[in-house]
Amino acid sequence: MPWNANFEPDSQSLEVIFCGVCTMEELIGAVMYSLDFSNQTGTMRFLVDLKDFQSNDAAPILNAYNLGKLYEDLNVSKSIREAIVAPPDPEIWTALKFFEITAQNRYYQVRVFADGQEARAWLMD
Repeated sequence: MPWNANFEPDSQSLEVIFCGVCTMEELIGAVMYSLDFSNQTGTMRFLVDLKDFQSNDAAPILNAYNLGKLYEDLNVSKSIREAIVAPPDPEIWTALKFFEITAQNRYYQVRVFADGQEARAWLMD
């Protein structure tokens, strides 16, 4: 599993950290885990750390769109805030920014950041 999750009690947030190559199925697995955690605990803040993430995805923009659609299909609460720390890879950055737009167009509170401190500050705002 190329990701792990840690609950941060001080900020009442779940931090999901990805490391290495990740498939779309593994990414969806992390989403499902996070949503289940949210349903069980009431946690509504998520920090997704993708600094060390690598994708084997041949169609990152299409899958970014589909991930936004998945949130809608699963009826994810619009109260959830998700801060994503992007890796330096420009192709992944572009796909994540596209995901941010598609999620925001569906009224989800999602933002992509290059800096982890900025992401945390926005998450707590």
